Amino acid sequence: MGINYIICDDQQSAINIVTGNLNKIISSNNLPGKIVLATKNANEVIKYAKDYESDTYDINVYLLDVDLNANRNGLELAKQVRKMDPLAYIIFVTAHLEYGMLVFKYKLRAYEYLLKPVDYSDFRRCIITLNEDYLKLLNSIENNKQSFLNVISGYREYKVNTNDILYIEAKGPKAIIHTINNNLETYMGLGTIEELLNSTKVNFYRIHKTFIVNILHIEQVNFSQQYVKMINGDICIISRNRKNEFKQVLNNVNLKVSYNG
Repeated sequence: MGINYIICDDQQSAINIVTGNLNKIISSNNLPGKIVLATKNANEVIKYAKDYESDTYDINVYLLDVDLNANRNGLELAKQVRKMDPLAYIIFVTAHLEYGMLVFKYKLRAYEYLLKPVDYSDFRRCIITLNEDYLKLLNSIENNKQSFLNVISGYREYKVNTNDILYIEAKGPKAIIHTINNNLETYMGLGTIEELLNSTKVNFYRIHKTFIVNILHIEQVNFSQQYVKMINGDICIISRNRKNEFKQVLNNVNLKVSYNG
């Protein structure tokens, strides 16, 4: 159980500084984490993200430079990492302030953007705050561990792991349960499903009369245009009268998702 740190910079001296400071912060604050990769090669980061087998209690933190002097810059690298490791934290450690706005353009959900030379106290604050968020996420996972939803679809009953549910959508008399691997159609009402989920889960919220979302699988929230984007790219509408309460729900869970509006 802990945080895996992955460091990528084209300068070995920068890697040494980040590695030394990070190990010092982890050790002196007794934090649950370790550096699993420190490299100048972006391809090694891609390979790690591709081969990574998720553990319920582990999470990856990628500390990336923006200018890698390679075929791909740090933003492109982060974009690839995000596709393969959607729940990871991404921290940019770079001398390039001008690339800051591109982080939002690329929709990378960066946790932090630290400018070189990074002040140790700023770096320490970032890592400690990240660990606090990680512990809140663990508590949320523990509260929702191994919960199942029994779904009647056609002539069969399916046992769906609620952690695999992305969102549930009402379409006419049916509800469509969108999961990580497939979709299930059922004539169970959205209200009935909501009651069943709320009896055991805390990470589902009904953002609209036609949508219930798993907030652990949200990639982006756009309050000004009233929608959320899930990690599979699907869009779910936010009802205007649920917007403020939804903001509070997200704040309570303290997930780092991309916000707009």
